[in-house]
Amino acid sequence: PFFQYLMERNLGTEDTLITASGALLPLIRRPLVAGLSAADSASYVRPDSVRAVRLNYRVTNGLTGTDERIREVQSLVETPNNGVAMPTICGRAPLPVGAFSATEVGTLQGRIALTWARSADQDAGEVDVRQYVIWRRKTIEPAFGPILLVVRTEPDTVAYATEVTDNDPGESYIFGIAAQDCTPAFSTILTTTITLSGP
Repeated sequence: PFFQYLMERNLGTEDTLITASGALLPLIRRPLVAGLSAADSASYVRPDSVRAVRLNYRVTNGLTGTDERIREVQSLVETPNNGVAMPTICGRAPLPVGAFSATEVGTLQGRIALTWARSADQDAGEVDVRQYVIWRRKTIEPAFGPILLVVRTEPDTVAYATEVTDNDPGESYIFGIAAQDCTPAFSTILTTTITLSGP
């Protein structure tokens, strides 16, 4: 391949670089819009993890037959705009999102559309919000578990939307969302409750 994309991955104990191939390609950065599943969201922001691009090519002396000489050359181009380290101090914790709601999509499909307004610290204030973190739990559960979804900020985006598809029809859920800055500190968690239609 002429281009090879080296992506940052965390393997549990340390970060490493992997070469994007197979189902990871093509790498196309797209804005997050309404109706996306968690898998779609991950695919759309995957190019953000590219840390370098390797170029592979061959050069020849222009002759033919036994007089021809071919050399394979590789060149690695870093992408500092993707790999800049986040500052370690951002100030106070960010302000929460302006609004947060959950809406059932269809009936008996287990699909929930989440929408929210950006934090006031995303493009104004301290301008340090890097992403929005979403949790989910059933109303009968006492606390949120692991993070469900992370949505990176888009400059000048006022309203965000994503879709969660693996919900049980007839169940009641509480979703929580917080803005996260580069410290990384969380804002206050804003919650919304929804009960899905049941069979």
